[in-house]
Amino acid sequence: MFGWRRKRGRMGRGRGWRRARRITYLGPQPIPRRRFPKQLPIVNEEKCIGCGECAKNCPAGAITIVNKKAHIDPTLCLRCGLCVRICPKGALILLP
Repeated sequence: MFGWRRKRGRMGRGRGWRRARRITYLGPQPIPRRRFPKQLPIVNEEKCIGCGECAKNCPAGAITIVNKKAHIDPTLCLRCGLCVRICPKGALILLP
């Protein structure tokens, strides 16, 4: 362990030091945000079988299953579209 420091000299003077210095001069970079669709998902009650997959996977908890049909609370919905992608029967669609 100590032999490595003796052979290479002081830490921070090699190529890695220059690369690290360049990164700090770049400064903080903005984190790209994922854009969600602005449409509200609508349930087609004829296709809905009430499996609950949309309710289990909704990140906001905006979907409830009542009488074996999905119901979406528009005030809680994030409009992420995850429920539309996960529905096995395609009972959810996004409306503008």
